[in-house]
Amino acid sequence: KSSDTASNVTAIISSTFTWDSDKPLSVTTSPSNGFYINAAGWTSIAGTAADTGTNPGCPDRVRVSVRQLGTGLVGNTDPVMQWWRTLGPDFDTASDGPPGWSLSQTAVLGSCSGGVVGWNFPDTTLSQLTSGTSYYVVTEARDSSGLLEIDFTTDISTFVYDNDKPSTTITGPLHGAIRSNLTQITGTMQDFPNTSDRSPAGIHRVELTIQR
Repeated sequence: KSSDTASNVTAIISSTFTWDSDKPLSVTTSPSNGFYINAAGWTSIAGTAADTGTNPGCPDRVRVSVRQLGTGLVGNTDPVMQWWRTLGPDFDTASDGPPGWSLSQTAVLGSCSGGVVGWNFPDTTLSQLTSGTSYYVVTEARDSSGLLEIDFTTDISTFVYDNDKPSTTITGPLHGAIRSNLTQITGTMQDFPNTSDRSPAGIHRVELTIQR
C-alpha cells in the first residue's frame, strides 16, 4: 500500500509469484538412443520436456538440432558432421559448432501436465535421411520463467537409419544337386549398404525353410 502527505492511504495490493531457479530438462525418446530404424518403423523425432524443482512450471519451447554423423556419400569417408538446415531442408556443412542452434527449429508442443510436456519434430522426414547413416539429436528446453536447459550430453539420441534389405545365398547343397546324405546346409549373408562410409544394422537372424 501507499500513502500521501495528506494521509490518504491506498488499499493493500498483493502480488503472488513463483521463484524458479531450476532449469528444465528434455529427453529424446523417438528414435531411441542406439537404435537402428527403417522406414516402416519411422514416425518422427519426438520426446518429452519437464521443468524441475519443487514447484515446476511448464516448458514453453523445445528447440531441436539434428546432426548427420558423416557425409553419407558413397565412397566419401571424410567424417564431416553436418547439422540440419531449416531452410532447404537439408544437412548443411557450413553450420558452425555445437549444438548448432542457429540451424535448429522449434518442436511442436503438446499439453502440459505436472510440469511435463510432450514434443514432436516433424520437419526432418525420411526423404532427408540416408540409409546406413547415423544421426544425432540434441534438444534444448525453455521453461515459463525463461530458464534454458544447459545439459546437452544426457538424454540425447544417436540412431542409425537403415532401409536396405539384407541378402542371403545358399552355398550348399548347390541348386539342382542330388544328394544321398546331408549333414548341414550352408550359405552366406550380408547386410547393406555395403560401403566403408555406411553403418548397416547387421544381420539379426537367418530363417530357413525346407520344402519336400
